[in-house]
Amino acid sequence: MTPAEAQVIKPQLRVAFVVAPRAPYMVVGQHQPGKVTFQNPFEVTEIFEIMIADIQCGLLMDSENRVLGSYITN
Repeated sequence: MTPAEAQVIKPQLRVAFVVAPRAPYMVVGQHQPGKVTFQNPFEVTEIFEIMIADIQCGLLMDSENRVLGSYITN
Protein backbone atom coordinates (compact mmCIF):
# COMPACT_ATOMS: atom_id res chain seq x y z
CA MET A 1 0.00 0.00 0.00
CA THR A 2 1.36 3.40 -0.91
CA PRO A 3 1.48 6.24 1.63
CA ALA A 4 -1.29 8.04 -0.31
CA GLU A 5 -3.54 4.96 -0.15
CA ALA A 6 -2.81 4.59 3.57
CA GLN A 7 -3.86 8.19 4.23
CA VAL A 8 -7.19 7.60 2.45
CA ILE A 9 -8.05 4.40 4.36
CA LYS A 10 -6.65 5.46 7.78
CA PRO A 11 -9.85 7.20 9.08
CA GLN A 12 -11.86 4.03 8.37
CA LEU A 13 -9.58 1.56 10.19
CA ARG A 14 -10.37 -0.03 13.56
CA VAL A 15 -8.36 -2.17 15.93
CA ALA A 16 -10.00 -5.03 17.85
CA PHE A 17 -8.62 -7.57 20.30
CA VAL A 18 -9.54 -11.22 20.78
CA VAL A 19 -9.35 -12.03 24.49
CA ALA A 20 -9.70 -15.04 26.80
CA PRO A 21 -11.29 -13.92 30.11
CA ARG A 22 -9.66 -14.99 33.41
CA ALA A 23 -11.21 -15.21 36.87
CA PRO A 24 -12.24 -12.96 38.60
CA TYR A 25 -13.20 -11.58 35.13
CA MET A 26 -14.09 -8.02 36.30
CA VAL A 27 -12.81 -5.67 38.98
CA VAL A 28 -15.00 -2.68 39.86
CA GLY A 29 -14.15 0.02 42.37
CA GLN A 30 -13.43 3.62 43.12
CA HIS A 31 -10.40 5.60 44.19
CA GLN A 32 -9.90 9.05 45.67
CA PRO A 33 -6.43 10.14 44.52
CA GLY A 34 -5.97 13.15 46.79
CA LYS A 35 -7.24 15.18 49.72
CA VAL A 36 -9.26 18.38 49.49
CA THR A 37 -7.00 21.37 50.27
CA PHE A 38 -7.03 25.12 49.69
CA GLN A 39 -4.90 24.61 46.58
CA ASN A 40 -7.10 21.70 45.41
CA PRO A 41 -10.65 22.54 46.57
CA PHE A 42 -12.37 19.77 44.61
CA GLU A 43 -13.01 16.22 45.71
CA VAL A 44 -12.23 13.79 42.91
CA THR A 45 -13.48 10.21 42.85
CA GLU A 46 -12.28 7.94 40.07
CA ILE A 47 -14.58 5.03 39.26
CA PHE A 48 -13.07 2.11 37.35
CA GLU A 49 -14.13 -1.15 35.72
CA ILE A 50 -11.32 -3.46 34.59
CA MET A 51 -11.77 -6.67 32.59
CA ILE A 52 -9.25 -9.38 33.49
CA ALA A 53 -8.25 -11.25 30.32
CA ASP A 54 -5.36 -12.55 28.25
CA ILE A 55 -5.14 -10.83 24.87
CA GLN A 56 -4.79 -13.54 22.21
CA CYS A 57 -4.42 -11.44 19.06
CA GLY A 58 -5.16 -8.08 17.52
CA LEU A 59 -7.18 -7.45 14.39
CA LEU A 60 -7.02 -4.57 11.92
CA MET A 61 -10.51 -4.05 10.46
CA ASP A 62 -12.15 -1.75 7.93
CA SER A 63 -15.41 0.19 8.41
CA GLU A 64 -17.44 -2.89 7.34
CA ASN A 65 -15.71 -5.08 9.99
CA ARG A 66 -13.69 -7.02 7.41
CA VAL A 67 -10.37 -8.22 8.83
CA LEU A 68 -7.48 -6.71 6.87
CA GLY A 69 -4.70 -8.07 9.06
CA SER A 70 -3.98 -9.77 12.36
CA TYR A 71 -1.08 -10.09 14.75
CA ILE A 72 -0.33 -12.44 17.65
CA THR A 73 0.16 -10.68 20.99
CA ASN A 74 1.28 -13.49 23.30
